[in-house]
Amino acid sequence: MKIKILLLAFLSFCLFSCSDDDDNDSFTEETFTVVATEANVSEDGGVISFTFSLPEATQLDVYNYELSGTASSEDYEIPTTLSFTVPEGENSAVVTFDVINDEEVEGIETVILEITERNGIPLSAGDTEPATVAIDDDDSFPFENGFLITNQGPFGSGFGTVSFLDASFSVIQNDIYQTVNNDNLGNIVNSIGFSDDQAYVIANVSNRLTIVDRFTFEEQARIDTGLNNPRHFVAVGNKGYVTNWGDGSNPDDDYVSVIDLTTNTIITDIPVGEGPERLVVSGDNVYVAHQGGFSVNNIISVIDSNTDQVSTTIEVGDVPNSI
Repeated sequence: MKIKILLLAFLSFCLFSCSDDDDNDSFTEETFTVVATEANVSEDGGVISFTFSLPEATQLDVYNYELSGTASSEDYEIPTTLSFTVPEGENSAVVTFDVINDEEVEGIETVILEITERNGIPLSAGDTEPATVAIDDDDSFPFENGFLITNQGPFGSGFGTVSFLDASFSVIQNDIYQTVNNDNLGNIVNSIGFSDDQAYVIANVSNRLTIVDRFTFEEQARIDTGLNNPRHFVAVGNKGYVTNWGDGSNPDDDYVSVIDLTTNTIITDIPVGEGPERLVVSGDNVYVAHQGGFSVNNIISVIDSNTDQVSTTIEVGDVPNSI
């Protein structure tokens, strides 16, 4: 009897142990992985390709996905149905899109793909990560590689211009703003400043700030109120700073305009000493050299860009006009 009881206990142990082992062996965590076959493709004849590693299909699996990114239907062929199938027994798939080769200068644009459903059942957050492909534009910007040169033009009549000299110093194009926009920049083009892909052209006598795409020189916006004898521009984050002389013989009407670069509007003016000229940025501070208008000054104003207030002034030599 004892032998029978021991044998039964042994068989029961084996049964439960084998059952646990089988469960562990048969358990497979489902993974849904999507990767870009090539991280960058050329607009000229390029093909966007995404490769999927998926759970083995026990039937014909149907997957839905979403597309996002900065590229649009004008940049690549988007199918009417955003889905693909995986035959029974398979565990991978590839989806491709043809890139549209246009003649528009666009810069780098992105296509992002993310799996959203399997057989009509939404995937949980974290089941899969999106993959991104960048489309490299093969169209060059007309003023991409070279130098932009401001030309003041005649004082009081006519208008100033901007010229473009290519990087090889062999080709010069004059009047590029007029050519692109069929307009002029105003009288006395004093300077040009930059922020990201934008250029800010200051016309001193016309009290105008013209914002253009720095690579195409197409006008984006214009500020022609609130400026008085403007001189120079710098950017700090999403704000721009423009020095204004006002009346060059009046020591009490000088200021720095603060511009919201997202809306291209003047948000405040900072009173400063006579004759503010060029500016430079270091950290959160804007340093302004004071030439002195039609007279003489000898200070540098330090503006805190967090408060848009003059935090201090520094005495230097007479008539500082740049830093």
